[in-house]
Amino acid sequence: MKNIVKELGILILAAFLLAAGVYYFLAPNEIAAGGTTGIAIIIMNYFPNVNIGFLMMAMDIVLYIVGFFIIGPVFGIKTVFCSFTTSFFISMMQIYFPISAPMSHDILIQLIFGILMCGAGMALAFSHEASTGGLDIAVKIINKYFKIKIGHAVFLVDMFIILAAIKTFGVEKGMYAMLGVSMLCMSINLIMEKFNLYQQVIISSEKIKEIRSYIINIFGGKISIYYAKDGSSDCDNAIIMTVLKKREFFELKKYVDSIDENSFITAHDINEIHGNAYITK
Repeated sequence: MKNIVKELGILILAAFLLAAGVYYFLAPNEIAAGGTTGIAIIIMNYFPNVNIGFLMMAMDIVLYIVGFFIIGPVFGIKTVFCSFTTSFFISMMQIYFPISAPMSHDILIQLIFGILMCGAGMALAFSHEASTGGLDIAVKIINKYFKIKIGHAVFLVDMFIILAAIKTFGVEKGMYAMLGVSMLCMSINLIMEKFNLYQQVIISSEKIKEIRSYIINIFGGKISIYYAKDGSSDCDNAIIMTVLKKREFFELKKYVDSIDENSFITAHDINEIHGNAYITK
């Protein structure tokens, strides 16, 4: 239950960041930086009274169904929640905290703030097996089947929106949109790499059986156990080795400390992994 509440909180934060980035920074400056948000901003130029939040929600429905069947029901449910929450936040901002003009005359600084907020929101969602809906679902499908980095997949999908933005808002705004998408791709890749960082974990403990069960049952990870001689006492000690995501390592360390205060743990960042023997799902 605690993990579910935590995950919902992260998805709500992701939705809020995306909503604020779009409504307060990108939409007022007519920067269609990709996705259904970019499409909505383009449509909003022709129909200014349209509620951008509800418009995004309407465009997402078909893509929800596609994501549900191709990626899986868990991804589909999380994406529906995240997307509807994003649309809700944008609608509430438009109703209760509206803006009628850009917050600044400096488009570049607003582009940077908007893209960083959107990138952080999207990366949070992607890192928790969800998306913010819309064309992000197509991005996840490309990532899953073609093994292309999330950020690069975003760029491929959003190039079509950029071409439409150039036609609608002119070359200058289109160039800003292209710059925005490039920044978005880089920020997503950077944040995703931090979230998906793996560590090799080596543990020496008298509670090896309990730790082994915890790793297998909680993280679904695989482990190796080998025996080494204690240099100071000549006693044989069991050593456990596994590979976990960084956030999983923090959970494991907390558990090991709770059952064995005399345990010895080392962890090392991993730059590259071949095969999936130790990879947790």
